[in-house]
Amino acid sequence: MPRVHRTVPRAVVRRRYAQINEFERILAENGTLIVKFFLHISKREQRRRLAERLADPDKAWKFSAGDLQERALWERYLTAYEKLLAHCSTPHAPWYVIPADRKWHRNLAVASVLVHALEDWAAATRRPRCRPPRRGACARRSARLTPGAADRGRAMGAAYGDRTAKGLLRAPPPGERRRVLRPLRAARRALA
Repeated sequence: MPRVHRTVPRAVVRRRYAQINEFERILAENGTLIVKFFLHISKREQRRRLAERLADPDKAWKFSAGDLQERALWERYLTAYEKLLAHCSTPHAPWYVIPADRKWHRNLAVASVLVHALEDWAAATRRPRCRPPRRGACARRSARLTPGAADRGRAMGAAYGDRTAKGLLRAPPPGERRRVLRPLRAARRALA
């Protein structure tokens, strides 16, 4: 990662952020739904997985000495990801930070965000059919249906994993309404 290893000047990194945002804006303006996920694994879970790789001969091929060197740069990576999420999470292309220590939790969170985002996108892009004489009324009705529909899906990312370090879950743009989801508690109760 260039920001961690300082292989690229900061001005170039900032320019890349702007290029990413512009590209995503163009995609969104042309009807593309953009949903980005950052699957965050805690430092403790990463340590456990690395130890598991060393202990299991079937997983040993996944281990590299470079993994330990990169692990020493954990704080730098955390800072770099926070900056990436802060600069590249926009209303038309939000980031959702998902705790990924437990696969079932990760899968539930991603599925929930996708379902809500797709429902809101479908509602926002659906245009009512009108006969030719009523086009004015049709346009007014369409304008009432569209605003704010996508806000509900974007606001969901803040609901997951507030326990992670340094506020990684603050990726949605400032001022955006945050909605708390409750399916995780229900799933935990069902599994208990």
